[in-house]
Amino acid sequence: MNDTNSDIPFQMTKSMFRFKRISSTLFNHDEVSFVEFIVMMRILGGCKYGDPEEFESGGGCSRSTTFSDIRNSLNISKAAVSQILHALKRKGRIRMESDPADRRRIVLSLTQDGCSVLDDMNRRVTHIMDETVSRFGEENMLTFIGMFDRFADIIHTIGQERALLTKERGNGKF
Repeated sequence: MNDTNSDIPFQMTKSMFRFKRISSTLFNHDEVSFVEFIVMMRILGGCKYGDPEEFESGGGCSRSTTFSDIRNSLNISKAAVSQILHALKRKGRIRMESDPADRRRIVLSLTQDGCSVLDDMNRRVTHIMDETVSRFGEENMLTFIGMFDRFADIIHTIGQERALLTKERGNGKF
């Protein structure tokens, strides 16, 4: 690496930490964490906010998903999904029920309280994102999103390649 590029890894790392702090700005309260918000959005799967017709008689959104759907769509470990879901259940935000057709499957749905919290959070995040796009510019935002997605894909691919090499070597080291 030449002198001009020697600072790039440090600057990238610094920017990633700054980007991570953004979630603290958006989700800086006791209601729900960033990860919980994402999981709740995935469980919601299209339920219309504030629409009483979208609620079951049991007091929750009529849309549901499964544990496996969450794990696969977010690409996180079983243990991480379990921890997030149990935290949401303790807070009264979701219901976890066995699928009557297949008792091994767990069906997840938002409670009415979960939908309400998600609606409030979504309005807040949407307002902040709308203001961000307004200040940053739509074209710049689209370029940023494309570049960030490409960056994330590259990092993900490198991680997969390293994991594969490690597995092939069988020594658990990179």
